[in-house]
Amino acid sequence: MFTSIFLVQDTFSKFLLLNCNKTHFLQFNTKNCRKYVLKLDYQGNYVKCSPHTKFLGLIIDDSLLWKAHIDQIMSKLNTVCFVIWTLQTIMPTETLKMVCFAYVRSIMSYKIIFGGNQPYSEKIFKIQKRVIRNITKSRMKDSCRELFQRLKKIFPIPKIYFLSINTCDKKQTLCNTNNQIHSVHTIFKTNLHPPTANLTKFQKGVYYLGIKIFNNLPHDIKKT
Repeated sequence: MFTSIFLVQDTFSKFLLLNCNKTHFLQFNTKNCRKYVLKLDYQGNYVKCSPHTKFLGLIIDDSLLWKAHIDQIMSKLNTVCFVIWTLQTIMPTETLKMVCFAYVRSIMSYKIIFGGNQPYSEKIFKIQKRVIRNITKSRMKDSCRELFQRLKKIFPIPKIYFLSINTCDKKQTLCNTNNQIHSVHTIFKTNLHPPTANLTKFQKGVYYLGIKIFNNLPHDIKKT
């Protein structure tokens, strides 16, 4: 169980006041962990425990399933999908592609590294396929595999997720390679060395999963 608590230090008490009506905390729990009832008291006022909070447009929930954040994305994408469906009869395909890049791609790709591998993200993929069918003026039962290939630069959300993970992992400075950990010269000596992790939540996280995805890339791509 992990608990995130934000407290105001006494040294800043003269300058900052904690508004308990607008302040809350998240209590992170794993799936198999018994939830501990935590009560925080600040100057006689209780700080409420919230199941989720919003930070820089990202909704973080106490179980790190990102369901609330994905629900917010779905609401925005459904609106854009309806707009594209309305415009498909009066605008050419290239213009609709620009609308897709400006709104659909930007909404989907924002902080996708956090919730892109969750089961709820499949709902976003379904909305994206509806958008693609509207852009290409295709039927609802048409396969989107060929439609994505036809539109070229518009990628499905799984590819956007893997690209974002690899881009983030490329910038990691905390990752050591295998030859930095041991002196055995193997064919995997230049691969990133994954840390020991037993918790499934950590294994599905950005840091651990990014290392696994990066190690499975072709050698020519990893050198770039």
